[in-house]
Amino acid sequence: FSFLIILVIFFVFTLSAHAASSVVINEIQTTGTQDVDDEFIELWNGGDVPVPLDGWSLQYKSATGTSITKRNFDKGTVIPAQGFFLVVTKEYTGTPSADLTQSTIHLAKTGGNLYLVRDQEIITGKNDAQINDHIGWGSGDSAEGTAAAVPDAGQSIERGDNSDTDNNAIDFIIRRAW
Repeated sequence: FSFLIILVIFFVFTLSAHAASSVVINEIQTTGTQDVDDEFIELWNGGDVPVPLDGWSLQYKSATGTSITKRNFDKGTVIPAQGFFLVVTKEYTGTPSADLTQSTIHLAKTGGNLYLVRDQEIITGKNDAQINDHIGWGSGDSAEGTAAAVPDAGQSIERGDNSDTDNNAIDFIIRRAW
């Protein structure tokens, strides 16, 4: 009987870990055409089950800085299966509705490092075990592989085919934002 309980716990933990790994940073806009603070971060859940984000955080480090700015997800936040979750600043002017408006993280146009973290503790570095996904762009010094290109105002960097090869320059393409 004990073995069965351990097996069930292992299965639930494995399923949760697999579901969490399906959530990635899908797209970011670092500046809009009308306002330099017109920014967004879009997450994508490529999995078949919803993933609760309460207890998770977004964390940002400037291109070569050492301090971290973070925004915790609110209790009850869930990203749907095969769905998106849009985090914006109050200056956001895009057409998709925001799932979360925040004023803590401001993305630098010329480069930075953004982390999706499975807890709300400040990360210890780009290899922290709680990092679910991260992107470095431009002069960002903590990219997965090579940093993604810098988008112009009103453009974004987006996963080209929703893949995650752990190389930001390969995974992300520049596109016109909404």
